[in-house]
Amino acid sequence: MGLFQPTTAPVALLKKTFHGDAFVVMASQIRAFAAATNDCGPGYQAMDPAELEIPAIFPVRYHIGLAKQFLTEPLLSIDLLRLVHGEQEMTMIHPLRVGDIVTPKLNLVSVEEKEAGTLLSLRYRLFREGVLVHETLSRYFVRAPDRPATPNTMKHEPEITAPDTEVTIAVRDDQSIDYAAASLDHNPIHLDDAVAQAVGFKSKLLHGLCTLAFASQALIATYGGGDPKRLHSIRARFAKPVFMGERLVTRLKSIREDAAKKTIKFEMVNQDQIPVLTHGLAVITA
Repeated sequence: MGLFQPTTAPVALLKKTFHGDAFVVMASQIRAFAAATNDCGPGYQAMDPAELEIPAIFPVRYHIGLAKQFLTEPLLSIDLLRLVHGEQEMTMIHPLRVGDIVTPKLNLVSVEEKEAGTLLSLRYRLFREGVLVHETLSRYFVRAPDRPATPNTMKHEPEITAPDTEVTIAVRDDQSIDYAAASLDHNPIHLDDAVAQAVGFKSKLLHGLCTLAFASQALIATYGGGDPKRLHSIRARFAKPVFMGERLVTRLKSIREDAAKKTIKFEMVNQDQIPVLTHGLAVITA
């Protein structure tokens, strides 16, 4: 069975915009997201909502409903357990504030058929009072039914030589459970060992966006003075699944700087020096 039913579905979906419900940005959601991603900065604990910082990756919370709406579209035929997040690119145009009312939209950008499966590129946009405040390009890979999960176990040849710094974080045993609750992403491969094993993984795996949140924290702490509003954009490829109990190291290097911004390359490896995030690039404003 093909991914699209009928075969004309890609054309129809490429022309369609998916609209999500409006959300109110709430302080309790922000604090829960920061806790679920091990982000203990004082800005996320402020009692006054007007002073509360918002984690840079937090807007992904408003993508989940639209992603489910798209992936369960009747014109599609997707086994969600075979879907993995391949790449993420995010641009923070205007910072969110507690009390904002935001509305998400989604468009299918492209469909690429490959031997091992299908690559879908989706664009999410978040609006506040009609003004675009946040934009994301996500790429998802849907493995063909005859292709099992085959995690990369090759040793890592670092992309970054002589990093400016390295930041280490430990994945908690309950990390994926907490992140699922805070992000609204309840895909069972992140919550249930048996389900993850049934599709070829050794155990439940951490959400890729949680690892990206870890990397964003390292970027903001190292180059952004601890201010998440200074992270203008971030992108990376999810190279390998991350499992509970692993130790992750984000390697960072500034490659370009002017009066307005810094451009930073980054990568993340696990305790075995196997890459879990690659092709990382971020822009921090002055």
